[in-house]
Amino acid sequence: MIIEEITVTAFQQHTRIVGCEKTRRAVCIDPGDEAERIVDVLERNGLKLQAITLTHAHMDHVGGVAALKRLKPDAEIILHAKDESLYMALPAKRSKRSLSVIVFSRVQSEELICPVGRASN
Repeated sequence: MIIEEITVTAFQQHTRIVGCEKTRRAVCIDPGDEAERIVDVLERNGLKLQAITLTHAHMDHVGGVAALKRLKPDAEIILHAKDESLYMALPAKRSKRSLSVIVFSRVQSEELICPVGRASN
């Protein structure tokens, strides 16, 4: 498993790229901004972006979605249905689907609903 973290925006938001070493497919979690840096990490690791996943639709987490989607048009945008209204109010929204399960390697990722927007340890 390949996991890279990029800190973006003035809010110091953490964008993560999680990729499979075997399939070379990846997801980008919460692309707050700086789509070119995200693409650089993908290319440096030889990864194909399968999905852009959003933990929630606050601007510091979704600010880079439109730019990343332009650079990687085959990537699917995934977010929870309860954040749909926030996401659809954004200026550069793209089509999306509600997150339930995504498989990009031998690892399966399932949704975790955290009503306050952050998971606690």
